[in-house]
Amino acid sequence: MQSVKRYFKDEKGTAAAEFVIIFPVMFFMILGIWDLGNGLWIGQKLIKTSNMVADLLAREAEVTDAELAQAFEAGRLALQPFSDTTLTIEVYSFSFDEDGNASLVWDEGYNTSPNENFADEVEDLGTDGSLIVRVNYQYDPAFSAFLIPVINMQETVYVKGRQVDVVNRI
Repeated sequence: MQSVKRYFKDEKGTAAAEFVIIFPVMFFMILGIWDLGNGLWIGQKLIKTSNMVADLLAREAEVTDAELAQAFEAGRLALQPFSDTTLTIEVYSFSFDEDGNASLVWDEGYNTSPNENFADEVEDLGTDGSLIVRVNYQYDPAFSAFLIPVINMQETVYVKGRQVDVVNRI
């Protein structure tokens, strides 16, 4: 009877037992926070990428192939240090007629073909020309992939040309 009482009063292995129970939970919480932080960081980078490409192209009255390639390269580099393998950039230049109906002037894509039905989204923008840049990215969480599959992120920017209403393409 004395040895049974001594056994229940002994606390030598309590900390180790608590550690074994708590450590896996804390470890996976830290990995989830890492993935969440990277996802938020990539989201901010996509905002920067879309704004940068739109700004570079809106500066010009007419965009050449070289200027478009430089804008796409700047957008790709803005995403660093993350991989750009799933990055796509779509650029659309629209004009509007007297009735406010949009018509596509030109479109171009980086790692993608532009969406031909994109005009539906610009009908309510007004009567001035617009330049639209859409950036897409697929984020694959490193540690939470077994819980959360690939996350599709998208950022769209609408700008007007600085020199002209409609940015043309040479």
